Amino acid sequence: MILNQITIEELLERYESLPDELFDLLENPATVEIIDSICKKNNITKPEWIETIKQLTGLVILGFIHYYDLGSEINLALNASNSKLGNDIAEEIYSKILSSYKQLLEKNYSPPKNIKEPDLLDEFINILKEAQTVTSKKAQEKISEKTTDQKQIPPMPQKQ
Repeated sequence: MILNQITIEELLERYESLPDELFDLLENPATVEIIDSICKKNNITKPEWIETIKQLTGLVILGFIHYYDLGSEINLALNASNSKLGNDIAEEIYSKILSSYKQLLEKNYSPPKNIKEPDLLDEFINILKEAQTVTSKKAQEKISEKTTDQKQIPPMPQKQ
């Protein structure tokens, strides 16, 4: 999740260099009110979820997240089992807030410099490694069982 990958320094640098139109959008109380109404419409009532959606929208405005990725970032941050939820919220945020600034958002977009591999990918790799280890152990056990189960074959007589 991108929220954990941005440093305070990067945030401040982007904030200070933000084009005036995007700065106004970010600081406009109407932006927050629209997000609140979108969350309410989509039955998002947990204050921490609403705050997360506001933060992610802010990161789109700051250029850390591409507006196309907002839905998946929302789903990831909320750990939503219904991927449609994040996409619906993102589409509405785009149509009501971001669409007028599309070209400016495209120009301003630049992902964080130090993006680490997603935790899910690391977790997946670890699961694969563990599965390989388990499979190797089982294979070794089967080989061991077969060799101990086989009757001992007497050595072949050697020619003299």
